[in-house]
Amino acid sequence: MKIHLNVGTDLGKRCCLAGRAVEGLEWVERIEEADGVLTDQVPREDRPRPALFLGSIPELTRSAGSIPNLGPWFSVGLPRRYEPAIQGLYRSHRQGELGELGLLRAHRWLAGGINEARRQQERVALIDVVVWLFGGLPDTVYALRHQDDNGLQVHLSFPGAGMAMLDWAWSLPEGKNYDSIHLIGDRGAAYADDHRNMALLYSGDDPRALTVGNPTYGMATLLQAFVDSISAHKPMVSLAEVLQVQKVVDAVQKSLEAHEVCRLREVGGKDC
Repeated sequence: MKIHLNVGTDLGKRCCLAGRAVEGLEWVERIEEADGVLTDQVPREDRPRPALFLGSIPELTRSAGSIPNLGPWFSVGLPRRYEPAIQGLYRSHRQGELGELGLLRAHRWLAGGINEARRQQERVALIDVVVWLFGGLPDTVYALRHQDDNGLQVHLSFPGAGMAMLDWAWSLPEGKNYDSIHLIGDRGAAYADDHRNMALLYSGDDPRALTVGNPTYGMATLLQAFVDSISAHKPMVSLAEVLQVQKVVDAVQKSLEAHEVCRLREVGGKDC
């Protein structure tokens, strides 16, 4: 499969490195020779061939009203879905090992100062995973911001008895980030966090905990899914699906501003 790269330098390097593990993938310089395109630019014109967007999701959704008709072959890349641990949770849930979901608990704690654009992207990424795992939008949203604006907590209530509790920390001291997602259903539970992939290194002083794993695996899985979607003539994630997730992200902001529950369905609270 011939793919043309139209992305920034750093992202291009990651794609090329991860692409080595994708069967049948060939990078081409001329777009005319390509079967598909990877881009991080919001499209401004019709695309005659399959395209996978890997840029800013908030920028894409803000521009949705001015985007031309992209046809059925424009897909949005959501890298967090393709992280190995998230894929494992999804498979366990879809195979019925957990039963009906009752609670999803997620932490996303980031070191150093995180600017507003990155915060928006982080909110979209995690909320997309939650909606994807639950298989639909929540009924209500309630959000609280820390007084210093360095943290955010969100409660999502889903149809039935399911709920998700999410929190982000934006300004931890310099060092490692921390991620965790726990799923609890009526038949079982599963989790994914950074601790499970740690190994102790002894080098004469106090032992250090180092993360082990393949940092390119998630991107390789995403690229493989794009190649497979072209072969199967079946798009991955459409812009319409991402706009549904954006409704939840917008509801978070409305809840913060109103200081009350924001509803997406007729179940009480402030109408979003």
